[in-house]
Amino acid sequence: MLETSERDRVLGFFADRFGMNLSVFAEYELRKRGSSVWIVRSDPRLPALARLKVRSVGLMLLRQVGRYLKPTSAALQLFGAHAERNVVTLTPKELEELVEKGEIEGDFPVTPGYVIISHEDLPVGCGLYLPPRLLSRLPPLFRGKNVAGLARVMHETP
Repeated sequence: MLETSERDRVLGFFADRFGMNLSVFAEYELRKRGSSVWIVRSDPRLPALARLKVRSVGLMLLRQVGRYLKPTSAALQLFGAHAERNVVTLTPKELEELVEKGEIEGDFPVTPGYVIISHEDLPVGCGLYLPPRLLSRLPPLFRGKNVAGLARVMHETP
């Protein structure tokens, strides 16, 4: 489990960058492995499992990239709906171009740095805005796929 100061730094990133209320993460524990931070739902059985040789547990939340914290697309798909800022909403055509070409140009109402890419208010994943370029940080497996359709499917409730 992360020490309080490290947890505060990691969750502070989501609060500062995306305007997320920290209560979103209240039921989760954070674990660190190398330069990555993983998130797992709190459970009283977790400490008993600590002695097991497990490579990772939960979902990778972010990783340290040089001086910066880079959120994973999976984490942004899960928690991105709680963001109040630095969200770039793309049309299906813009999203397809971003996925296929790796970047698009535009004047987006966000601050430079990592952003949440969304479509129809559904978080799709991570991008990097270096004005005027929006760079895809979406998983390579999205290439050749109908990402707008995938976004809807990923957020459907059973």
